[in-house]
Amino acid sequence: MLLKDKVAVITGAGRGIGRETAIDFAKEGANLVLVSRTTSDLETLVKETEKFNIRAIAIAADVTKTEDVKKIFDTTLKKFNKLDILVSNAGIHLRKSIPETSLAEWENMLTTNLTSTFLCCKEAAKIMIAANYGKIIIVSSESGTKGSAFQGAYCTTKFGQLGFMEVLADELKDYNINVNAVLPSATNTKLLRDSYPEVNHGLLIKPEQIATVITFMASEKSNAIKGASVPVYNAQNLKPNLFNV
Repeated sequence: MLLKDKVAVITGAGRGIGRETAIDFAKEGANLVLVSRTTSDLETLVKETEKFNIRAIAIAADVTKTEDVKKIFDTTLKKFNKLDILVSNAGIHLRKSIPETSLAEWENMLTTNLTSTFLCCKEAAKIMIAANYGKIIIVSSESGTKGSAFQGAYCTTKFGQLGFMEVLADELKDYNINVNAVLPSATNTKLLRDSYPEVNHGLLIKPEQIATVITFMASEKSNAIKGASVPVYNAQNLKPNLFNV
């Protein structure tokens, strides 16, 4: 097992990439702290992952709030006495042109996608530095490497995540902590289906395929990789200009 007896916090675990990552981690032996805004999405997932003889807990938390994020990591240490892996996956999408984007929408994107990454990584890093070990995987996007029309706020947050990841990787490299990002392209999740209902969703990469890459990045097999942005699939394989990338 790649992650036997490791303890992993996964944000945005209720559905999509986060959910599939939790299942794949459980198959590989990791104990799980599953985070979402509400526990309703997590209750079934806890039962599903525990079938693999691991321990899993669900925490309802808003990862944009400092006090909620502290609660996540305090609870993790209380329940498991350590933290090995953070998958910072929580995020939202907005399909709207820059002139049409309101300030409230812009700020919500920044807070939900970027500030949450900062808060979770900050708390995880404190624990990992003390332990001289850790794996931090930020789930960003291919949209963090190229700007595309009608995704201004979203692309901005994803570009920001990658810059943040590179800084954090450099800061933590001497503490035996690997910080990397996984960059999914168009993935068949509710998030994307809601934003692009006209797309042939059968062409999209499956979230479980993203999950296996995250599992690799969380394992000892990725020890030589630090500060990397790992693309998974590529939107250019779809109909040209479908996502303006």
